[in-house]
Amino acid sequence: MHKSLRKSFYLYFLLSIAIIFVVGLLGFFINKHRFDQYAKESLTSTVNMLDESIATYRGLLREKFSKIEAMMVEGHAQTIRSLQDIENPSDADLQKMKKELQKKLGNDTEINLINSSYVIYQTTYPPEKGLDLGEFPDARVSLSKAKESGELWLDFPIFEPAGKVFRAYSHSYIKNRDMYVQLAYKLSDFDDLNDILRNAVQYSHIISHIDIYLVHRETDGRLSLFSFTDFSAGFSESLKNNVLRSIEGGTPVETNYVASGRNYREFFKLVSKEGERGLWYKGIEHFIVYRLRLDLTEERQYVSGFLLITLIMFMAMTAAAVFLFIRFSSSFLSPFNQIIARMKTSDPVDPGNMADSYDEVHAIVETYNSHITTINKDREDLNRYNAELADRNKQLQDALNEIRTLRGILPICSACKSIRSDQGYWKQLEEYMSENLDISFTHGICPDCLKKHYPSISEAILNKILSP
Repeated sequence: MHKSLRKSFYLYFLLSIAIIFVVGLLGFFINKHRFDQYAKESLTSTVNMLDESIATYRGLLREKFSKIEAMMVEGHAQTIRSLQDIENPSDADLQKMKKELQKKLGNDTEINLINSSYVIYQTTYPPEKGLDLGEFPDARVSLSKAKESGELWLDFPIFEPAGKVFRAYSHSYIKNRDMYVQLAYKLSDFDDLNDILRNAVQYSHIISHIDIYLVHRETDGRLSLFSFTDFSAGFSESLKNNVLRSIEGGTPVETNYVASGRNYREFFKLVSKEGERGLWYKGIEHFIVYRLRLDLTEERQYVSGFLLITLIMFMAMTAAAVFLFIRFSSSFLSPFNQIIARMKTSDPVDPGNMADSYDEVHAIVETYNSHITTINKDREDLNRYNAELADRNKQLQDALNEIRTLRGILPICSACKSIRSDQGYWKQLEEYMSENLDISFTHGICPDCLKKHYPSISEAILNKILSP
């Protein structure tokens, strides 16, 4: 089976391109898989480190919470005594009480005076003045129990999403003034927790931010989501709803998005266990969720760079193949086709048309032209020999034809020896032979005839001829 050189070149070229493409694609998926594995390992190790760090942090909080109860009772009692001595306490009076409490307890403390409608009408924390605590089920329940029991009611620890702090609250009801007294003790803010998160971020190469969310169920059954930190970039309402639904269904959440020209992937991991819920948020069912943000920009750049290099190699390979094919065609295929065409007609090849071809092609042309020259010379000699042979054959044929003319029976006179021609004329033997054969006659006389016709001189003539 014959193979075309041009088709073979096309086939090898396409095969090379396919190999480069497959190798590039394989490299892309291998690198992507390796990065995904690295991301998973980073996530796992970071989550484990967070679990250990936060478990330690929660243990310290529990220690602190266990010592605060006696201080709260003592501090609240001191505040009630001070209020009893002042009929209409002013803001300055409350600020003075606050300073005394903070000095004694060593904690940030706020004092709220609440009317019978659960509205804060006087406070050491101005942003909460006029706040209706009746809108907060937990606060309303605690105030009601303090009024019904006539005793001090303690709530702790309670997480405040707005301030991102844990507080302990003490409530009491002063019947003769129909008002409530609420003291808020700051147990812990989240500076320490943020330090833990920052350390975890520094520990990982690709994790750019970590947040912790508190998800708790309201009294109406709805789930609410609060961040312990101020990180909210890329956290859309739809993503928030996805996280809440994942908590309901127990499925993990993963999302990708682009922000400020960078590529991010986020994982939300539910880490709280059933038995631990009450340790963080008093009396309310809740969950703790880690939000880990991975910066994939470097991966995208690496993958894009890899693809770009592959594309450049692909284009360079294509350009090189096209250049080589053009060069190959002009320097080999075209001259070779000319040689084949000349071979078909047995004509010599003009070396001037092979100026751009390879040395091997020139060698083929020289060898071919040398053979063609030899063959043409041999052909000329053969033609000459054939012409000479044809002439010889013609001569022989003519001679044969003349010989054939003399064959057969010749009518000859028995007396004078004249021969009758085909036209019926009697001709002397010499004349007939001269006309039909390429023969010229010279006349002489034989000894017998000499003796017969010239007896008197025959002896003398014969002796003269025969003598040495």
